[in-house]
Amino acid sequence: MKLNELMEVVHAGYPDGMTRMCWDEKGQQVRGDQGDTLAAFVVAEIADTYDGRATTGEQLDDALDALRWAATELGAVITALERRKDAYAKTGQ
Repeated sequence: MKLNELMEVVHAGYPDGMTRMCWDEKGQQVRGDQGDTLAAFVVAEIADTYDGRATTGEQLDDALDALRWAATELGAVITALERRKDAYAKTGQ
């Protein structure tokens, strides 16, 4: 699978098509000045983990691994924020 083909899968799945704004198809690089920061992050993660020598299955696995790890990290931040919010609600501090 070519990198642009993989990005088409990403574009199809990302709400509002914002990842398309963050991807320079001709230059095959991230456009950091367009779209939202999460869309730019997703595009960058996919591009950074892409290996053109890998099979399609391996490329998809790598992309999934990168985004699953990102989701884990985001989940940890959400948990920390929720804990702080709960503590604030109890103490006002």
